[in-house]
Amino acid sequence: MLYAGVLPAYFLIFAVCGVFGADIDFSLIDGQSVARCRIVYKDLSFEANVVLDAGQSGSVFLHENTGKMLEFASGDTLSMEFAGGAVLSNLKTTPMGLEFLEDLTKDFASELNEIPAVAMLGIDAFSGHTFTIDQARGKISLSNDPLTLEPQEPNVFAFNFERGRYGLVLNLKGPDGFDIKAGISTRRRETLIDTIAAELASDLDNNLGDISLGGITINDYTPLRATELSGGNPDMPDIILGNVFFESFAFSVDPVNDIIHFRQKIKTARSFPEQAFFDAVRDEDPDAIEEFINDSGRDNFYYQEAAASLAQMRLSQEPFDKSAWLRAVEHTVKAAQIERKSQVLINHCQSLRNSGKDPELVLVRQLLEQAKEWADDDINSRAPFEIQAQLGLAALELGEITQARRHMLSAVFGLPKEPRFNLWMGMVYEKMDKNLRAWSRYIISAMADDPPPEATPALDRLNNNIEFRKEFGMRDARELLEGHIPDFHPENRAQQRPAITTLEFFNSVDNPDCGAIALAVDGIGEYFSDYNVQVVKYHLSRPTGDPMETRISVTRADYYGVKTTPALFIDGKRVDLRGFKGMMPQDVFNGLLEGIENQDPAKRELMTNTTRKDGQIEVEFQPLVEGLEYQSAVLLVEGDVMSAGASGLWMYRNVVRHGIQSLFDEEKVTYTIPDVEALWEDIDTTIGQIEEKYSTSFITRPWYVDPDRCRIVVLIQEKESKRIVLSFEKAFEE
Repeated sequence: MLYAGVLPAYFLIFAVCGVFGADIDFSLIDGQSVARCRIVYKDLSFEANVVLDAGQSGSVFLHENTGKMLEFASGDTLSMEFAGGAVLSNLKTTPMGLEFLEDLTKDFASELNEIPAVAMLGIDAFSGHTFTIDQARGKISLSNDPLTLEPQEPNVFAFNFERGRYGLVLNLKGPDGFDIKAGISTRRRETLIDTIAAELASDLDNNLGDISLGGITINDYTPLRATELSGGNPDMPDIILGNVFFESFAFSVDPVNDIIHFRQKIKTARSFPEQAFFDAVRDEDPDAIEEFINDSGRDNFYYQEAAASLAQMRLSQEPFDKSAWLRAVEHTVKAAQIERKSQVLINHCQSLRNSGKDPELVLVRQLLEQAKEWADDDINSRAPFEIQAQLGLAALELGEITQARRHMLSAVFGLPKEPRFNLWMGMVYEKMDKNLRAWSRYIISAMADDPPPEATPALDRLNNNIEFRKEFGMRDARELLEGHIPDFHPENRAQQRPAITTLEFFNSVDNPDCGAIALAVDGIGEYFSDYNVQVVKYHLSRPTGDPMETRISVTRADYYGVKTTPALFIDGKRVDLRGFKGMMPQDVFNGLLEGIENQDPAKRELMTNTTRKDGQIEVEFQPLVEGLEYQSAVLLVEGDVMSAGASGLWMYRNVVRHGIQSLFDEEKVTYTIPDVEALWEDIDTTIGQIEEKYSTSFITRPWYVDPDRCRIVVLIQEKESKRIVLSFEKAFEE
């Protein structure tokens, strides 16, 4: 909760006088050092949890969502008041995405007293003053006393440290005396060692040798978990000391003199059974992991992780040992809280089905039935419907269509917008030859915020199903999707003939800048629909691949000198679109309409004669002004085409699918109307060529052209000015 108002007087005293002698109380939650405080920014204050990472460079890293809520301005600072009395003031703060804070808040809400974790503190938050972190006491003490390299107290080890890119760096020695760089982190439980450093420090039997920090043997006070730390980055340390190590040592940091003290709290070497687990994971040894699980029991911190790792390894083993895998699954269920047990089993079913190691799906069904035991306890009440969906999917894969339909209907009844359930329901309907119902399910799935990767290709498969398209066209699709996809229609219609004849728009499905302008251009066509204003859209693979690009689109783009999309030409004259970027379709429409209404009417300077015979359209034109030369283009335009892309439109109108452009010296053009099936094949081939050229694979391949939604558009324009003086349309079929 945020509080606005005057800060209490004691806060102001601390802020002015400093923080020396005060404490910060903290506790370990999921192995991370977490403190509660009141964050103050301008006239706002609120309680929050913050994660302490004493070895990290930087001052305060604020979660970006909190930064937005506070309207945090770049360069601003904030203050923190802690329960132990310490106040840190004027903290340089950087808002950024910190997903681990979201996970901590979600998974440990009760431990955090339902107060979110919103920030992380680094070493620079302590304003250059000495601080001591004592994990046993759960306190960070702040003082103004410098540290020395010759401490007078017993059991204190003193070292210089360096400043690395990622924070404090200590110099350690490996078993053969080679140098190892170590960092410190109080926001992680375990100590990590880079895999390369671990190999160098191990003997031929893969046993890790002693790693020392002065008189401290690191291995005696913490297990070391091998992982890839550096990723080839030389600035990353080889080891990061975590909070298990600091159970044995309190440490003090003097950031002014770059000195650190380790005060030994536990004087004897410790035993760490989890080292066996870390080694087993490194060696990919499932038998050793299972031995660790059986020896350590459910109370071990790593029991849940070990069980999950074991199940994954057992599933990937060849040959597949069903009994061994089921034992691992049983451990994962035991490790899970009751509200998560069903989902754990459901996840195992998905992994098993994907592995192909249960072809009859006997185990899958067995585990799903077992998952029903805890379904009503599910943390978000999804499990009962997820189980039904998974049972339906299993039945579908086994060809039990009636049973699959029954399970899937139960699932989508409970979660009607779940994209996976709708995809699977669509698959059931498609198996039942109920393609319209399947299409309606696929579109729900494909248009979800996080659609399954199979959803859009499934939709595209039906869009290209010739028999289905005979009874379901894209006009039907547009009507069904009204209100669910971006669209624009002007409120009124023009009352007088416009000064223009043609709008040519160069579009791309993967260019977000095209969407609003494309809708506005269609709106102009609707507005002047009583006066036969032609709207045609050429799709281009500019800047990226577009499955609706055609040869005539490229020809017209080259003719106009179009290098990228979007581009608009009205009667052959280019429109400057720079001012329309980021606008809504209505605003683009208004801007375009204003320019059109201010144009002078085009003069008709030629006579034409159009004839149609034997599948050909022949256009002859006779100039009325001597000396003028003309060029013509004949275009096959489809009313509606569906395709997915970054423009977000889904439905594209007035798409040029085929055509020709005449030479300048011709006064007659003959266009052979393509055979529809040959056109389908030609477009499919072109899509494949575009995919190969751009090394991509389109999730929609809209090769089907609906003859009932096509028209022939004829454009005639001057050679020199490229001004279109006449455009008209003819039916595709008579």
